[in-house]
Amino acid sequence: MARGREGRSLRLTLVFVVAVAMCGVGLCPDGTLAQSPDVRILTLRVVTEEMYRAQPGWEAELRRTVKAVSDIYERNFQIRFQIQELVRWTVGPGVPLQTIMNRLHREVSIGSADVLVGFAAERCEGLHYGVAQVFGRVAMVQTACLDTKVLSNTTAEAVLSHEIGHLFGAFHPGPSGAGTVMRYGPADRFDSQSLRIIRMLRARDFNTGVEGVDPAMRQAWSAIYAEGHASDESNPLAGAIANAGATLEAEGKPREAEALLREAAAVDPSAARVHTMLGFLLSGQGRLPEALRELETAKRLSFRETEARTELGFVLLKLGRDDEALTELRDVLRVDRREPRPYVGVGMILARRNRMAEAIAAFRGALGVDAKHGPAQLELASALDVVGQPGEAWTAATLAHDLGEDVPAALWQRLADKLPTAPPLPPTCGVAAGPAIDLERPDPASREYVTKVRERIRVHQAYPREAVARREGGELQVELQVARSGKLDCVALRRSSGSEILDRHVMDAVRLAQPLPPMPPQMPQPSLTLSGVYRYRVGPAPDAPPPPPR
Repeated sequence: MARGREGRSLRLTLVFVVAVAMCGVGLCPDGTLAQSPDVRILTLRVVTEEMYRAQPGWEAELRRTVKAVSDIYERNFQIRFQIQELVRWTVGPGVPLQTIMNRLHREVSIGSADVLVGFAAERCEGLHYGVAQVFGRVAMVQTACLDTKVLSNTTAEAVLSHEIGHLFGAFHPGPSGAGTVMRYGPADRFDSQSLRIIRMLRARDFNTGVEGVDPAMRQAWSAIYAEGHASDESNPLAGAIANAGATLEAEGKPREAEALLREAAAVDPSAARVHTMLGFLLSGQGRLPEALRELETAKRLSFRETEARTELGFVLLKLGRDDEALTELRDVLRVDRREPRPYVGVGMILARRNRMAEAIAAFRGALGVDAKHGPAQLELASALDVVGQPGEAWTAATLAHDLGEDVPAALWQRLADKLPTAPPLPPTCGVAAGPAIDLERPDPASREYVTKVRERIRVHQAYPREAVARREGGELQVELQVARSGKLDCVALRRSSGSEILDRHVMDAVRLAQPLPPMPPQMPQPSLTLSGVYRYRVGPAPDAPPPPPR
């Protein structure tokens, strides 16, 4: 009996030694990764909005949340979180969650951190407690929702753990993953698919995005995804590749963008949104038959893909198939009346048919949805000019210009000829009578007056939409002479930006700034020569907007 007990004891000891050895090389008996010096440090730039900061002890609670989730990730994946910086950010009241996320992408830099994480409070919408794009770099955590104290998946720890999982490539699993962190479960409970994916991609370089995930990794990810996933969502790898394509397009790299979008369509042929993005890219390049095919594919895959159907209407319009375009755009408005573009398309077709009253009603319908929709203002100006309402047309043209539309010179001239009160286009200046005062850096004696002139011009200055679309930038210099009365005696383009659109836009802005304020008594000179330099830089492409929150 004693020998039997000794034998069992020896076997148990050997099993324990083997288990310890396995744990030492990375696999512990409880399924977690072993602790080793090879721990990945994930740096976080953490952003807090004003409602989150209004909570008592918010900073201590935030750091506790990050530490708790860091411990979970270190235990399971050898990934440790490190807060690099806390950033205070103001959102404002009544801003929808998706808008907050888009603004976070646009307004707050990631800097040298790996990821950007926003914390918000009391901004929850339905069951949406967080947002993150799979293989992205930005996440949002919602707190203080009505049901956060009831449901385990709405605690800040669960939401942060879930959203960071997305950044490493984890997706929403199918029903077999119910109760895990990626599907309504607590922060420390991972399904087997998420465990494998995060471990596989734990070392990925966040700076390179999904493009840094090599083909072998993508194939392995796809094999895991094929085992099971949420059935009501499109393939997130396809979405990430498509968003990378959209970024390249915004950077002025259409060929590379098209290649990625086609790769995304191959990864998930059923993703309507990918075909929509490809259709927009081809349409912008004037490849209308190809764009038509992609947009019709998107429509077939999702009848409610209204952006695709709207662009389809405009492509049909460009191809001269007005009847089909009108039907398509009217169908869009039956599905969704919240976007101005289909109204504009309908109005353009009606204007072509000289049904001006209906066209004007359509353009006003677009502006009823979005008063700052520049194309609607521009089309309305043209229509009002046709029906003999130059005053209203001038107002609409001015608004269109201020919103970045390239108003045709012929329209300005027609309206100016009909309106004696319209600010005239002054003659071109000759050689300046004296040194010009810089609009941005005036001398102390003229600073107050010059600032007023500068701001009057700035009201009418924007980045023309057409120039943005063409990736046109540059620097131009304008010189103007102002009489004591404020009358603009002359204006000259002293240095061109190289873009006709930009040059014309600024010259029109100077014209629309009339009448300029009169010079004050303490300025004795009979006239003033002013010089302004206007710079337009095509900035880095913004992060692609994330998909709708879960």
